[in-house]
Formats: sequence, structure tokens, C-alpha cells
Amino acid sequence: MLKHIFVRRKFKKQGVNKIILSIIFILIISSYQAQTLRMGLLLGYNNTSLTNSNISSLGSQLGYLPSYSGSFGVTGVYNIDDSYLNISSGFIYTGANQKYTGVELSGQLYHYNTLSAETKLKYLDFPILFRVGDIVGFYGEIGPQFSFLLSSSSTVSFEPADSAHLSSSGTYSSDFSGFVFSGVIGGGFTFIIQKKYIIDVGFRVSYGLSDVTNSIQQTDTTSHSITGTYANYTRYVYNKTANYGYTPTNRVSEGVYITLTFLIEGDTKFNKRFK
Repeated sequence: MLKHIFVRRKFKKQGVNKIILSIIFILIISSYQAQTLRMGLLLGYNNTSLTNSNISSLGSQLGYLPSYSGSFGVTGVYNIDDSYLNISSGFIYTGANQKYTGVELSGQLYHYNTLSAETKLKYLDFPILFRVGDIVGFYGEIGPQFSFLLSSSSTVSFEPADSAHLSSSGTYSSDFSGFVFSGVIGGGFTFIIQKKYIIDVGFRVSYGLSDVTNSIQQTDTTSHSITGTYANYTRYVYNKTANYGYTPTNRVSEGVYITLTFLIEGDTKFNKRFK
């Protein structure tokens, strides 16, 4: 019975993803009909976090380490007529990494095992950002971002290792949601290096408004990622009944990026600013 429920939920999730992708495709095709559009490449570098209140409450038992990831993709900026309002969008391949460190008291007196772990998630991000600014100079941007999970991995190692503290790794794909919705805010500066070639240097901060992880059944004895485990349990050595308490995980990112775009000119008055 549970298997059938899982299958139905899986197909339902896939159906929602297909609808969202169809909407994205229509928006992109519509953008190509615009009279003033510039398109090109994006490169970025981000400080990433997978925050969860269960982990935040553990103190020295488990904590976060600074984690970073790069991003790259295609981007475009569409100007609305001859105003200062633009729409920025694109497809960006980006990571959401989180490193952890902690200690666990073993069965021996005053003997600790040091834990090192990391979760790596790869997403295809599709931001739709409303940008205010002229063709040259400062700009600000804000809007939603739709993210589709492409891959996942998680590793754990102990020092010293023993029979009760073994290293492990896996993809643990069932631990993570296939879709994340975020809010993005940012800003930057635009340069023209030639008539049709434009560089944006900016920063963006994103905060996941939907959950990164999935709930695990209390009776589940299979292996899980460190991120998925701590989203569901409030202790490192957990009791599956007393210490069970699921809390959502948020994807957070702050970083810088640079884009190189090529101007596709049209008939609007705005194009005169490029000459």
C-alpha cells in the first residue's frame, strides 16, 4: 500500500515539474520576440548553506563549516520598452554545498570521535528577476527563483574510525526534494565594453522558501545523508521515537557573479542609449 502511495506521489511531483518547465519554455520563447534583448554567459561563486533548526540546537555536537560552490549558465536581460525596468532570467547550473563538523563521545571514558561530513546538491536554477537600472551604471533586482535538483551526494568520515564509526557515502536521492522555490535579491553595475558587448558585475542573495529535504519514517532503518538525518532527528545518537522531530531545511546562498552579454537590437527608443 505504501509503495503505491509513493508511486502516485512521485508521478504527481513529476507532473508538477513538467508544468513548471512548460511555463519556463513559453516565457523564454516569448523573450526572443522582444525588440530589445541581450543574452550571454554567467559565471558565479557562492557561499552556500543548508540550514536546519535541529542542527543549530546541537551546539558543539554538530556544527556548520563555511561552504562554497561555483555556478555557470546562460542569461538574458529584456528591457520593457524605453523604461528603466528590465527582466533578467536564464538557466544556471549551481551547487548548494554544506560541510559539517562535530564530536561524539564513544563508549570509552573521555574518548571522542571527530566527525567530518559534507552534502553536495546540484541544481538547475531559473530566476525571474525584475531589474531597475539604466543600460550603464548601478542596478537592483528582485524576484523568484525556481530550482530543479539534478544530483545529490553526502559523505561522512570519523577520526579515529572504529566499528561503530565507519565512513559512508551515497547519493541518498530520496532524502531531497526535487524542486525548491526561493526568493532572490541583488544588485550590481553594468559596463559597455563595445557597442554590443555588455558586462554585468553583481551580487545575489537567495533564500529557499520551500523545503530542501523530505521526512523520513521513524521506522526507517536504511542509511541516509547527514542533512536528511538531522532534518528528522534531534540527536546525533538518536532514539527513533524520543528524538524524532522533523524540521524543514532551507537553501541559502550569497555570492558574486559576472555576465558577458551580446545586444540584440530592435526598434525601441531605448536602443539609442547603446549608440
